[in-house]
Amino acid sequence: MVDTNVITLALSKQVGVGPIQAKKIWNLFREDIHEILEFENKNFLVKDEMEIRLPKGLKLGLKALFPQVFEQLELAEKNAVTIINIGESVYPVKLKYCADAPLNLFVKGRVEALNQRHNIAVVGTRRATSYGKDMANKFVGRFASVPSCIISGLAHGIDTAAHKSALENKLVTGAVLGHGFHLMYPSANKKLAAEIVHQGGFLLSEYWFNSPTDPKNFTRRNRIVAGMSDAILVVETGVKGGSMVTASYAQQYNRDVYCVPGRIGDTLSEGCHELIKHQLAYLVTSPDQIINDLGWSSKANSSQGAQTTLLIENRFQDVYGQLEKPVGIDELCLRMNKRQSEVNALLTEMELDGLVRILPGKRVERV
Repeated sequence: MVDTNVITLALSKQVGVGPIQAKKIWNLFREDIHEILEFENKNFLVKDEMEIRLPKGLKLGLKALFPQVFEQLELAEKNAVTIINIGESVYPVKLKYCADAPLNLFVKGRVEALNQRHNIAVVGTRRATSYGKDMANKFVGRFASVPSCIISGLAHGIDTAAHKSALENKLVTGAVLGHGFHLMYPSANKKLAAEIVHQGGFLLSEYWFNSPTDPKNFTRRNRIVAGMSDAILVVETGVKGGSMVTASYAQQYNRDVYCVPGRIGDTLSEGCHELIKHQLAYLVTSPDQIINDLGWSSKANSSQGAQTTLLIENRFQDVYGQLEKPVGIDELCLRMNKRQSEVNALLTEMELDGLVRILPGKRVERV
């Protein structure tokens, strides 16, 4: 039988199939993805009372891509890169339920680190000021009390400051790349990338080995940064920075966005000010604000470990009590009078603990 990774990798490369359609096809065949190689060549498919349009000749197209897929599998093995698919338990839970989540991820480092209880993206301009770097260090240093995983993009500036601060504070950190593992960009951060892996973090990409380098890929990867995170902290950015794209994806995924304010007239803070001005982000001056908003348990705020454990259990019980039967996440938010980002964070923790299961259509049920 053909390995699942072979099919999902081929599907992600199939001409005429974008990430959203690929995800829809996966959702239809998730019980047995191999069925996709057995149905007749049609331009639409009806399964479980759902209809989806398919590119012409999909079955033959997938099989034609198999030789290229086998080459990727060999390159991954030679370079100590693990390829995972969206159906595996190690796939990032927070990302999995985004409509355009990639079917496969190439991972270098500890795959178990992909599913930390608390993830926060720390992003910003490549041309960071000393103020921006100081703020990145301040916030990441405080997040060490949770602890949390710091996700960023390995770029110069704020990304680099966030990764380095995470390593200094013994936090797990992950870098989402905008290219395949045949290169490392920027080359000046090769040593930093190696240190991230050495200290138990990960490097991650959706792009194949030897795929053409395209500036647009660095924009597309921002959806993964946002999708993997509970919230996004924008430290410093202009109005057209890549961090603005990450913030946009975060809003689509119902993730909270926080912005550090800068000086009036500072072009490298104009993006933050615009997001705050249009109520697309919260103005944040203290990392404790984020920790409290997301309901994270801080060691510094708990005098007794048992008391913290009890608080977490009570939060789970509040949600669990609402799940006598499957319910939509939107309805659950209304019942509990909580923001969706807070409920999503709770559900992620509960899913990691095996208490609940997320269903298609943004519904949740008890396990």
